[in-house]
Amino acid sequence: DHLQKSHPNPSCEYCGMTCNSTNDLDYGCSTSVIRIQMSEHYRTEQHQVAIITFIRCLFSKSTNDSHERATTMDVDLLSHNTISSSDNTTIQLQEVCQTVDILSDGVSTLSEDAQRFNHESNFLQNLLETLTQEFAGLKLTDAQSERQTSIYSPPFYLSPTGYKMRVRLYLNGDGNARHTHMLLFFVLMRGEYDAILKFPFNYKVTFCLYDQTLDQRHIIDSFRPDTKSNSFQRPRFEMNIASDIPKFCS
Repeated sequence: DHLQKSHPNPSCEYCGMTCNSTNDLDYGCSTSVIRIQMSEHYRTEQHQVAIITFIRCLFSKSTNDSHERATTMDVDLLSHNTISSSDNTTIQLQEVCQTVDILSDGVSTLSEDAQRFNHESNFLQNLLETLTQEFAGLKLTDAQSERQTSIYSPPFYLSPTGYKMRVRLYLNGDGNARHTHMLLFFVLMRGEYDAILKFPFNYKVTFCLYDQTLDQRHIIDSFRPDTKSNSFQRPRFEMNIASDIPKFCS
């Protein structure tokens, strides 16, 4: 009571500094704190809320004339530093807002591009399916007329350093299955890595004709190689004799 009534500006018992007993900037933080505890007080929620409130007030005043704003505040070192900091914060906030606007426009553009690419992808997919059906029809016609009885797939490797092979397809059958069944042949080819591979080839071979409709009635068949057959020995020429699955599908 004595200090509050007789000494409105008391001296700190820890550092001897004369302190102002009134709040210069009243934004909600009115707690009395000794100087050695100020750093701890700065981290409290009450002080952080007061700082945010203060910055918001400064930001709202930034649209007014800067000279008018300066006359409403104490022109001391602390106030000057606070105003400078607020100005920098205002500039940074404006830059952030501009960046957000730019990114928002970019997201909108990317969204439009994604929709356009999606439409183009659907169109190309439908076109590919149509062309595939037409191509298959032409190949089947060639097979039925015996202009081209078989089709070879492009060569491929079983793994990056594995066996080289390809598939031979008879759309209209061959031999006893001519005009009744489709035949598939497995062809082992001379490859780059044959020297480090195991021969004769002795792995199970599986063929699958995928039904791309909703019915998904796939046709699957497989066989085990006859290790005594020349078809599965190490190739001495470009391709070994083909080995087939008789009457794969009708």
